[in-house]
Amino acid sequence: MTWPPLYETAGWLMAGGALASVYLYLVGRTVAAVAPPFAPLAAAGYLILRIALAGALFTFAAWNGAWALLTMFAGFLLVRSLSVRYIAGLEHER
Repeated sequence: MTWPPLYETAGWLMAGGALASVYLYLVGRTVAAVAPPFAPLAAAGYLILRIALAGALFTFAAWNGAWALLTMFAGFLLVRSLSVRYIAGLEHER
């Protein structure tokens, strides 16, 4: 097995990070839609959009091989972890 080029790995890592950013933004919009005044259609739309987006992009990565899928997932988890730590820090300051 040969290792993929660094630029390819970095690209998949950044794609996973971008997906996580959009995904977490849509999670926030879903939470905002559930809060009063309640907007169930907006909440359902954001939910369906984020699941479809994640499913489509992870499927595309899987078609490009296991390394692409794992690297994209690592980028997703990295941005998610950093976001959770940032939000926890904001909550701790209150």
